[in-house]
Amino acid sequence: MPDTMASTSGRLLILSGPSGSGKTSLSRRLAHEVPGLCISISYTTRPRRANERAGIDYLYTTKQHFQTMIEAGQLMEYAEVFGHHYGTASKQVQQQQDTGTDVLLEIDWQGAQQVRNKYPDSIGIFLLPPDFQALRQRLLNRGQDQNSIEKRTDNALLELDHYHEYQYTLINDNFEHTLQELKRLIHCIRNGTPQPPPTATVRNHIARLRQEACTSPASGPAG
Repeated sequence: MPDTMASTSGRLLILSGPSGSGKTSLSRRLAHEVPGLCISISYTTRPRRANERAGIDYLYTTKQHFQTMIEAGQLMEYAEVFGHHYGTASKQVQQQQDTGTDVLLEIDWQGAQQVRNKYPDSIGIFLLPPDFQALRQRLLNRGQDQNSIEKRTDNALLELDHYHEYQYTLINDNFEHTLQELKRLIHCIRNGTPQPPPTATVRNHIARLRQEACTSPASGPAG
């Protein structure tokens, strides 16, 4: 049976998770491979990295302009992460939804809370790394320095406290498998038959992540 789309407005889907959990790579594949789904491009005051493209990865702006957008009520959510601001423009998302397109917001738990308060029908998915070593390695592969890696892995522990605020939680232990799981989940959401999350498995995995974070030494640079 084909996916059924809303006749007047697309859905709001939220994808969150710690830095290095694979959110961005999965979001891009979903946008390319799932018809009727698009990614909302966030505004940020963070400087553009060498491998990023303006208007595709982020909409880069100044702190002054970002503050103006907040005061004008133009952002549906915004948050400060590692000293930089990130936010989603309400008008941009609404225009996409008005075409019947489902919009995927790749945002952190702070922004997700704001979206849920304003749009209670939004659906949240929380992504977990398979272990803390994998999370550190993914950050290292991005070219993050050791200090940044440790800040982000420490912050990941705080983010884990919010997994229960999402309807679904997936463990990204294999990229292609997780991609297929996300596709199946979106299909079920569209057809009104969402699958119940395996809560016991998730709780056990999070407990293991916490234990690893407390007992495993930080990973130094490769080589």
